[in-house]
Amino acid sequence: MEPTEAAAYLAHQENQLNLEKDTTPATHELVDPSWPPALKAIFFDLLDQSRVRESFLLSKTLRENWLGHKRPKSVSVKQAPFHVVSHTHIPATLVELGFLTNRSDLKSLQSQAYIETTVQSLYRGIVAFQKRAP
Repeated sequence: MEPTEAAAYLAHQENQLNLEKDTTPATHELVDPSWPPALKAIFFDLLDQSRVRESFLLSKTLRENWLGHKRPKSVSVKQAPFHVVSHTHIPATLVELGFLTNRSDLKSLQSQAYIETTVQSLYRGIVAFQKRAP
């Protein structure tokens, strides 16, 4: 589940845009300030590992419930440390629906039927994830 070199580079570039903003995860509010640094580090590491596992399960479940006419070419779920998914304390994923620079993708993205199928797929996947999650 290592990020590809291109995905890691893209994540790094996009994360640079967030450096000026407060990037402190909301989970810091869960920690008693009197905890020793080692205990805080263990706690945050466990939270992060749990979030990554749950995010992977969410991505996998969304993929399994995909109804769209464009089936993914790859059967793997890719990971990269994008700011929008790695700085949250809940499962998160990015779903690539197409490229605006690709004429075929653009046409699909402008189609009401494609949008409805996509929304149904995402909804089914989220409901299935909620049923699987502990």
